[in-house]
Amino acid sequence: MLCVIQHAVAAKLSRINWICSQAVCERMAQIKVEIIGRNAYWSNAIFVEWEYQFPERKLVRQTERYYWIEAEWLNDLQRVAQQCFGRALRAPDDPGRRQLFRRIFPREST
Repeated sequence: MLCVIQHAVAAKLSRINWICSQAVCERMAQIKVEIIGRNAYWSNAIFVEWEYQFPERKLVRQTERYYWIEAEWLNDLQRVAQQCFGRALRAPDDPGRRQLFRRIFPREST
């Protein structure tokens, strides 16, 4: 009987550890974002302000507009981008559709 109880407790603990480790992985998951500034000056301002407000959080550049960030930073990055007249969008896994729409409907510069 004691062996059955020990086995049940071990199974519960392993399930709890699995749930906790999965939650940590989800929090630490990286996502790709697209950072769009009004122009070159304001695009640079987004990065300067980000580094000032969050010096410990580093954006990992993938291409000119796309960056890898921790998923939990997205709201902060969107707020900083908005303060600098820009946007931070979660980038699509396949950017082809977004690029197609940009060619069809070019954005007017302001």
